[in-house]
Amino acid sequence: IRDRARSAVRRLAAGGGLRLDGTPVSDPDAPLAGEVDGLRLSLGKKQHLHLRLED
Repeated sequence: IRDRARSAVRRLAAGGGLRLDGTPVSDPDAPLAGEVDGLRLSLGKKQHLHLRLED
C-alpha cells in the first residue's frame, strides 16, 4: 500500500481486488470492526500483507 496512490487503492476496491482475509472490501475508507491483528490484506493477485499491531 505504501507505494500505491489512494486513487489506485480505491480503483482496486471498486473492482473487487482489495480483500481483507479473503472478503472483498468495497469501501477502503470504512473503519475496521473487531480485531485487526493478524489479518491478511490482499491487493490484487500478487501483493499480500499481514497486519500486525504494535504498542
